Amino acid sequence: MRVFRVSSPRRRRRRALGIDIARVRHAFATRGRRDARSSDARSSAANVRAMVADDARGRAMERAPEATRPRDARGDFAGRARDGDDGTTTTTTRDAMATARTSTHGELSVPEAWVERAPKAARGRASCAAPGEAREATRDATLETTACAHLAKLRSEDSAEFGFLVVYGGTIDARVRAAKASGARAVLVATTSETEKATCETAGVPSHLPSEGASRNEGGWMTVAVVLQRGHAVALASSTVKFASNPLTALLDDGADVSATIRGDGKRSARVQGMADPAMGWSQYSQSMVIPLIRTTFVVLRPTRATYSLVHWLASEASDFDGSDDALTDEILLPAHDARQRAGVSFRLLNSECFAEKGSVAHVPDGSTHWDGQTTDENAVVAQEPNFKDAKAHVMRREKCGIVKADERIGPKPRELRYIAEPEGEYPVACDEFADLCEVVRKVARNREVLAAVSNKNIFHMLELYIDGLKRTGITNYVIVALDSETADWCKQREVPYYHRELTSITGSTDNHATSGLKFRVLNEFVSTGTSVLLSDVDVVWMQDPFAAGESARNKRLIYRDADVEGMTDGWDDPTSYGFSWNGQRRLIARNSGLFFVAATHETKAMMSRLAERMASEKNTWDQTAYNEEQVYLWGQSKHKKYSGTSQRVMNYMCFQNSKYMFRFMRYDEDLYPDHRPASVHINYHPEKPDRMVSVIAQYWKGEANAIDVWNWSEGRKGAKECKLRAQHNGIDNSPLALAMSQKTETAPGSWGGNPGLVLHKDGTLDTPWGKGKWGIAPAQDGSLFMDFIGAAHILSLVSGSPDDDAPTFVLKSKRCTDGDEVEVKI
Repeated sequence: MRVFRVSSPRRRRRRALGIDIARVRHAFATRGRRDARSSDARSSAANVRAMVADDARGRAMERAPEATRPRDARGDFAGRARDGDDGTTTTTTRDAMATARTSTHGELSVPEAWVERAPKAARGRASCAAPGEAREATRDATLETTACAHLAKLRSEDSAEFGFLVVYGGTIDARVRAAKASGARAVLVATTSETEKATCETAGVPSHLPSEGASRNEGGWMTVAVVLQRGHAVALASSTVKFASNPLTALLDDGADVSATIRGDGKRSARVQGMADPAMGWSQYSQSMVIPLIRTTFVVLRPTRATYSLVHWLASEASDFDGSDDALTDEILLPAHDARQRAGVSFRLLNSECFAEKGSVAHVPDGSTHWDGQTTDENAVVAQEPNFKDAKAHVMRREKCGIVKADERIGPKPRELRYIAEPEGEYPVACDEFADLCEVVRKVARNREVLAAVSNKNIFHMLELYIDGLKRTGITNYVIVALDSETADWCKQREVPYYHRELTSITGSTDNHATSGLKFRVLNEFVSTGTSVLLSDVDVVWMQDPFAAGESARNKRLIYRDADVEGMTDGWDDPTSYGFSWNGQRRLIARNSGLFFVAATHETKAMMSRLAERMASEKNTWDQTAYNEEQVYLWGQSKHKKYSGTSQRVMNYMCFQNSKYMFRFMRYDEDLYPDHRPASVHINYHPEKPDRMVSVIAQYWKGEANAIDVWNWSEGRKGAKECKLRAQHNGIDNSPLALAMSQKTETAPGSWGGNPGLVLHKDGTLDTPWGKGKWGIAPAQDGSLFMDFIGAAHILSLVSGSPDDDAPTFVLKSKRCTDGDEVEVKI
């Protein structure tokens, strides 16, 4: 006789989850009248269980409480209800069918002989502790789980084993051998067919066979999902792993959602890799981040909501996960972008003495990879043909730069963000500590968000251009962080919102880089008050409102708000911006520290606090280097033992543009130029920041066609090199025009931009209101003159006047070679 018993609290929970108990009872009662050994009966019951379990899992994911419960040393939830504690069933459904040899729980098969197996002696856990500091705060809400008596049979109350070992991959015989060789008792072999399940039963090894879509369980992810949903941690191991001792007695809860090893073990680490694009001239240098591949062959997963979201995606039919080390690394360590979303799991390295290619507990081999084995230098990506496919498909939609709708995104559901200020609670917070800032954000913030720029008295001209762009865009929730009293006064006189916060860099310098490094301390203060911030350098021109919302907005919503940090990239195409394979690792161009959105979360605060600390103590560290390191360094690698746990998203580089993409690529793309309107352009690559800003404003805000086309995609204006060419001889003696002008200025000096005192001497020297210089015939400019003084080169073209006139008056137009500034010259 089969019994289905539900306690009153359990009945209330199922009602809350929307599970039709009558339907379940009817299905099980119908099963009871059939042959229990019938394949039809097994299939029907499995489908019912799958239906109920899927419903429960999905709703539990939505309803799981935000408060977290600590896991005990065995990888279970502390205080987790277990079957039989009160004489009632505590699982969602239960199949009590059993034989003398094997008990089954739908998809689970647990031979009785295996239950009596004693796990191998425990190894001292201290020797296998994960490197790096523990994090005090639990990052993600845990799952609301249901216990399983059949899994509990594999784990005694006093078990020293951490979670369950799930073995996958290779032949079924290889999986069986690996399970036995592990020395563990809490083991499941992931199977893909009834035949494989039967082989496990014959061998006396516990197994799991999904009731539907079993062929997708080749990687074991469907089995992992079942165990996680029951509240247990999982060590997912390939059958190629060689165990020297019981791995479950060497593992412990290290505070991360996912732990694993990386290719190269201690010989490789995430790092910054400089690179050069010589064709860009002064602007050639950029940084990239190199990330080692996570091995798929041994991965430890803990029962958190973020982990379950990741695993549920990897196991789903919709997933494009191919089982490679590259793909797993992308899911765990690379940022989300456009439609591609990430679960946002935290990751930590396992102890490489115990778990590595030659680990003392487990020999962990590399998994598969897309790398072709060819080694290239760090600059090889620069020479490759750019690939704009994904980013362009995004901006060519009707919504253009607008975010992708939630139901059109690909990948695991992102974990919920842990805001410092409760969404429905008081705002701002921490005002006893930050009273002045709270006063500012109360007036300026919109939906608890502001756009902030850090500035000092050195860059008023650029600051004025920046604010001009904000006002033209209609952005109202902005604030200038004034680092000195002069900037505060400048803002006050112009009725510009500001927060006066005097800070000094570690070097005492007030130049651009030194000032930029102070932003993290300021961001930490904003975030502490519960204010999310879109940080923007002042060399950014805004053209769309990033905070747009609602039908009345000028443009579509641009920020996703599904990650702790969402920032622009210095990349110029899909691979450089979103990640590519390089020498057996993953690599992507650095995210720019001059434009990024930080949600006011506990994880963001931890990251900003650490960055502020580094900028105050590391004299030679560039703020952008540190910003990227904190996002790609691996928790537990030698140089990064602390961890913030931020989830990440990179902005579309065609919408939040860097100046390399705009000037080198976008303006030559007939699909985009000149009609495509980005959300912003950051003049980060080029030295002529204010001048290029003027050109961008002229084209996109003042309607001056092709205003940006005067610039080279490298440094300088178009024609600047030709402009600076000078012949060995000045050529004056052979030019009637030059001789006539020289003769006239000897008796009646000319003027430069209305300033008198210009004298042209026949020997090629000249006098100007600002000092002496040189002049002559421009070799590359027909009929033009050059005049160079006080370090600036100029080309002058004749507008009117002729040496043949009786009393000639000459009018010329001077163009400065560096920035194209034009001035009228009269002689």
